[in-house]
Amino acid sequence: MSQSFLSLVASDLIQRGIDISKTTVVFPNRRAAVFFNQCLYEQLQKPFWAPEYPSITELWQRFTTQKISQPLALNYQLYEVYQQILQTDESFDDFFYWGELLIRDFDDIDKHLVDARLLFTNLQDIKAMQNPLDYLSDQQIEALQEFFAHFEPDKTTQLKQRFMNIWSVLYTVYETYRERLRDKNLAYEGLLMRSVIESQSVVLDAQQAQRTYVFAGFNVLNTCEERLFEWFKNSANTLFYWDYDIAYIDNPDHQAGVFMRRNMQRFGNAITDTQLFNNLSNPLKSVTFVEAPSNSAQVRYADKWLNARQQDKEKATETAIVLCDEQLLVPLMCSLSGGETTNVTMGYPITGSTVITTINNWFTQQENTNANDIIKELAAWIKTQLAQIEPANTPYKTLYTEGLYQVLEELKSVNDILTTYALTMTQKSLQRLLQQFMSTMKVPLFGEPVLGTQIMGVLETRTIDFKNVLLLSTNEGILPRSNDDASFIPFHLRQSFGMTTMTHKNALYAYYFYRLMQRSENICLLYSTSQDPMKSPEMSRFMLQLLVSNQWTIQRKSIQSEAIRLSEPRHIQIASHAGIRAQLLQTYGHDPQHGRNKALTPSAINAFIDCKLKFYFRYIALLYAPEQVADDIDQALFGSIFHRSVELLYLNAGQQLYSDKDGKLLPITEPMTITAEQLQPYLQPQQHLPFIDQALKELFFKIPTSTSTPHYNGSVLIKRNILSLYIQQLLKIDSTLGSVTFLGLEKNVSIPFFVNNALTVNLGGKIDRLDRVNGELRVIDYKTGGKLIPQKNTAESLAKLFVDIKDRPKNNLQSLIYSLIVSQLYNEPAINPCLLHINTVFNNYQHDPSIFDSDDRALDFRQPITEHLQLLIAEMFDTNTVFDATSNDKNCTYCDYRGFCQKQASSY
Repeated sequence: MSQSFLSLVASDLIQRGIDISKTTVVFPNRRAAVFFNQCLYEQLQKPFWAPEYPSITELWQRFTTQKISQPLALNYQLYEVYQQILQTDESFDDFFYWGELLIRDFDDIDKHLVDARLLFTNLQDIKAMQNPLDYLSDQQIEALQEFFAHFEPDKTTQLKQRFMNIWSVLYTVYETYRERLRDKNLAYEGLLMRSVIESQSVVLDAQQAQRTYVFAGFNVLNTCEERLFEWFKNSANTLFYWDYDIAYIDNPDHQAGVFMRRNMQRFGNAITDTQLFNNLSNPLKSVTFVEAPSNSAQVRYADKWLNARQQDKEKATETAIVLCDEQLLVPLMCSLSGGETTNVTMGYPITGSTVITTINNWFTQQENTNANDIIKELAAWIKTQLAQIEPANTPYKTLYTEGLYQVLEELKSVNDILTTYALTMTQKSLQRLLQQFMSTMKVPLFGEPVLGTQIMGVLETRTIDFKNVLLLSTNEGILPRSNDDASFIPFHLRQSFGMTTMTHKNALYAYYFYRLMQRSENICLLYSTSQDPMKSPEMSRFMLQLLVSNQWTIQRKSIQSEAIRLSEPRHIQIASHAGIRAQLLQTYGHDPQHGRNKALTPSAINAFIDCKLKFYFRYIALLYAPEQVADDIDQALFGSIFHRSVELLYLNAGQQLYSDKDGKLLPITEPMTITAEQLQPYLQPQQHLPFIDQALKELFFKIPTSTSTPHYNGSVLIKRNILSLYIQQLLKIDSTLGSVTFLGLEKNVSIPFFVNNALTVNLGGKIDRLDRVNGELRVIDYKTGGKLIPQKNTAESLAKLFVDIKDRPKNNLQSLIYSLIVSQLYNEPAINPCLLHINTVFNNYQHDPSIFDSDDRALDFRQPITEHLQLLIAEMFDTNTVFDATSNDKNCTYCDYRGFCQKQASSY
């Protein structure tokens, strides 16, 4: 391997005869200091006083008394300013996300010394800004004018107006917030930097002035850092070392050299021999591209690759595995089989462990109380959990333990905020706040960098070189990341004021990628072709650039699924016991005295039939699928919006109030008859679209229905039009019935269901629609997907509904259970269970939604359904039951728990 960058820096300092003990070396990351000490020792071959290694932030801190405050305290200070200026009643947990967003924007403004008054000028007063823009370049002014063209007052839409209203006060928020922090001698990083630069307080005392200052391995610099570097260049004994390669420095179109070219021209490079930086031109590099079908295949290949390095007697310290996707850390650690030492020095997101689920499950067991008491109880519970955990011997256990410690520390911060500011917070608000904290928290992992194979993130590779490099998940969308950071400041404004944009970040990652390739000899780049909404199943653009350049001979491989032999998966089986039965009884058992128990729903019953292990995870362990912020309407949400739209429309057609003054839904209390004539006006889209819009606000946008309708993107508009067509179809079908008497819409029902002498449960759920047509009582379940599968009303056919078989019509069972409940509630034996598949009945206005044909309908299904339910629920509560995985693989396709149940581990 060519001489490493850190070794070059060490050699140059030694040749200059600089006193190492009186040297201050600043690297972009702390890890470089350990490797640099190793380089100094290898060249000096004697003990020495090491340089001091402050981080760039610690260096800034030397020139001011301001202290960088804890993130939560910064956020709450901003919250108070925001409330004061906008006069809102928004809760802190609602504001928390936007607070982080604003602080990031303010930080970026200050780091680039942007004139915030100009940036936040009211968009309608753009003409007043023409003179103050003289300092901008022609390109910046053009970008700025392109943005403002979208905000001409005579073309203002509702969405733009809302944006401008918020924008008009941001400068006031910014100035008031900064003043508030200064008064308390606090700061965020950008504010601290700007204060130092603007106050010209970069001053070295006599002892500091005698030291040599070294800045090594930096790339992109913000404006404050450029000013700091200029001061050191002009006022102190300072050396700058830039790590680059001629291949991209001499090519003005190469993204990797965008910042480096400017830095070297501005500050010079202490090492003047450019041939020491001519490594990418080496044609003898061994480069391999590997296409993998899954993340599992990637980590298994990494184990083979590492074993091959060990067999070739390669030094472990010359080898690095770089994770472009941090979530692969645990799978990788579990897959490595070799005996060689590996060291992890990176942060692992807590979202990759089970900590968040554990904390959320704890919250579900709590009664409503004030936040201070909840914090004390949760802290005590976490300490108990930590005391019970055996010494960590697996990556999963290590991350879980460290994650709990992290949450414990954050609880102290939250408690300090509540105490200091006498803030009151509900249990729900506290839970939401902790969830937002945990979504950004990372478990810090530290190893011994100078021993063993290094496992690193991309940022940790800065300044460090390796002979053998393996990159995992080198996918487009991950390297570089496709999702830009959210911001209140639009792209064109960021561009015109010289702030950070996605273009800058792409150039930054291009540099990281090519810098890592520079001195490496054996390079292996893996990318996954598995479908994932967060990344493209294609190789990174940087890999494509290498292919097009014809710079090296690149070997390409493709891993076939069967080519990687995984160990036999451990099938999880959980034996029931008295504790599980007690929990089920407490949750679903009939309690006539208190009446607080939940109802055992058809969904839970279907889950038990489909997969007992799934039932255990969802209804006993209470492992809920994480709530995700969706930018589109999936099939499940589409169905919910349809149900809500129909409910609102029919209540309106029946002239019944559907909400009280607080917006709480009012159920049907009396039978409501609606005729075909009453439905006619709603057949026109303009008459039923308002109900769809209200449902979209409630369920998709999650905003108050009293607010104006938000802007719909193309996808939402398409789904809205489909919903309109479905509702028209439903109205046409109902119009053929003459009149319909509604007994319930989205109606909650439950009954005490006798199982055996030792067990009675609450059986119930929510019925989409309960009506009476021509004297017949119908239980209707709306379906916006699939198709009706006719059900025979025979003992044999009904028995199959309770057996886990392929294509079991579980919707039929759901309808029959609801019909059984209704028959008891209304004391009517003649019930018609129905499934109305709106998507399959176009132009068939005489459609009969009954799951039985006319002959079978006359038969009484209640007795056989009751008997099968009794047997199944008895098994559910039996302490001899084993909760194991289904043998029907089709049930696993969309299961929330397929990632860790281990039934199909070999196919992931």
